[in-house]
Amino acid sequence: MKQADVKVLKRLDAVLWGLWLLAPFLIIKVVRLTWSLPFNLLNVTEIAAVSSYSMQGQIMIGLVLAIQVALYVYLVFLIHRLVRQFIKGEILISATLNTMKKMAYLFLSVPFVLLLMENLSLFLLHQFGDLASWQPFFDFDIVGFAVGLMFLALHILIQHAVQLQKDIDLTI
Repeated sequence: MKQADVKVLKRLDAVLWGLWLLAPFLIIKVVRLTWSLPFNLLNVTEIAAVSSYSMQGQIMIGLVLAIQVALYVYLVFLIHRLVRQFIKGEILISATLNTMKKMAYLFLSVPFVLLLMENLSLFLLHQFGDLASWQPFFDFDIVGFAVGLMFLALHILIQHAVQLQKDIDLTI
């Protein structure tokens, strides 16, 4: 790997360490914003702030928020692990392939999980009496799904390259 590439990867590693250091502050900010602003997926102006919801509604919103934060933390963890592997020169190895496969499956599943969680949340908020009406929410993250397909294709490509390298090493 070129020295310039390693330098870029080390800078990216430093940025990711900075993100880990800022994570508690970012999470606190997200929680504060979530509780002070309306849970407004449908752009309805008469929705109250989450802090005024019933106890069941607040617990459910807290659970949804925790799941969303956990998904993003796991994604940043996988990206950081991949960058650290690249810095060490471990590019065409099974650990890299496994990390890329996990990232692909995460990107492929997150749009479905979020769509399900958002619809279930809105329905339950309606059932708890926190929302006056309920209607299905169909905001599917096509970009996230496409990124998942791209990572899956890269995983297959790198797996094939590793196999070709093993074949070349055996013939020499």
